[in-house]
Formats: sequence, C-alpha cells, structure tokens
Amino acid sequence: MSFGKILTLSSGASLPQISLGTWLSKPLEVMHAAKCAVHNGYCHLDLAMVCENQDEVGAALKKVTPSVVKHKELFITSKLWNSSHQLDETLRLLGLDYFDLYFIYWPVAFPLRNGLFPSHPTKENEVALDTWTSLIDTWKAMIKLLKSKVHNIGVFNFTIEHIKGIIKATGVIPVGMFPLRDRNCGNLTVSPQASWLYCHCSH
Repeated sequence: MSFGKILTLSSGASLPQISLGTWLSKPLEVMHAAKCAVHNGYCHLDLAMVCENQDEVGAALKKVTPSVVKHKELFITSKLWNSSHQLDETLRLLGLDYFDLYFIYWPVAFPLRNGLFPSHPTKENEVALDTWTSLIDTWKAMIKLLKSKVHNIGVFNFTIEHIKGIIKATGVIPVGMFPLRDRNCGNLTVSPQASWLYCHCSH
C-alpha cells in the first residue's frame, strides 16, 4: 500500500512512503499488526533493533511469505543501533537475507554487549559512550554492506555537519537522511535541530 506515494532513490530503488512502524508496541501486537498490514497491501515495514520486536515481525513474515506476498515485493527498512552492530543477528531474527534500506540510527556508539543503553560507569543517569569508534569508520562499514546484505544505506538523527562530514570522507551520499530533531529516546535527550526529512532521490 503506497497510495501512489513512492520515491525513487538515487540508487534506482522505489521507496514506498507509507510504512508500518513498530516502535513502542506491546508484546504480540507487532506480529498481528505486521501480518494484518501485509494482508491489506502494506509493502514497507520500518523496523529497528532497539524496538526489541524483530522476532515478532519475523514470525509474521513467515506467515505471509510467499503465500501472500514475495519477499522481493516488500521493502524492509531497519536501523543500526548504537550498541549492537550485529546485522547477521538482526536478519536472522527476521528470517531475511538482506535489508532494502539500512540506517545508522544515531551518530554515536555505545560499548558493545552491555545492553541497549549501557550505564556510564561514573555519571548517574547517563549512558556510556564508545569514544574510539568514529562515525566515519561506522559509515565506511555501512558502505561495505552494500556489496552483500544491504541494498541502500542512510542516516537518522544526524546534524547537517555530520552528514557533510561522512560524505566528504567517503564520497558516498546516504540515500535516506533524517536530520536530528526534537525527541527524547530512552536515556538519550537531544537538542532541537532541523525538523525536516530529506531523501536523496534520482533526478
């Protein structure tokens, strides 16, 4: 279901603008919602590891593919989380071989294997940061994924300066860009920045 609202990305991929999101859903809600959405024509599922329900989406996909829709007819988006750079595990939970679009969710990294929001060792109510993994290194790793398990890459919650920096360093422009805006995400409080979204489309 797109109601004709489709963007053609610079890669040539067609992005349905209307999608089913899974953030803040109650247990078992996502499985039923995803199955119902696909049955009713939705073809874009917008996911993220931090939602902690990709196993439910995977269960729903097993029920609707290929009997209702083929995988290639769906557009599956997911997002790299700050403390969990495990694409293979994410794909396994969903029963998929690739993502149509994969974002870096935030321009920061947390220490690995310490939960989604690892506590800072000395500062109360703050998350611990991985200060040795650079944003450019992460973007370069994302670029390498284009050869295998990801068809398009983009960025979420980046400032304009962040976006310009990774493009300057690599020459690779994100096909999807959602600049930082007002929001509170778990233990992360961010400052107001741009409130618009931009997709790098073909011309």
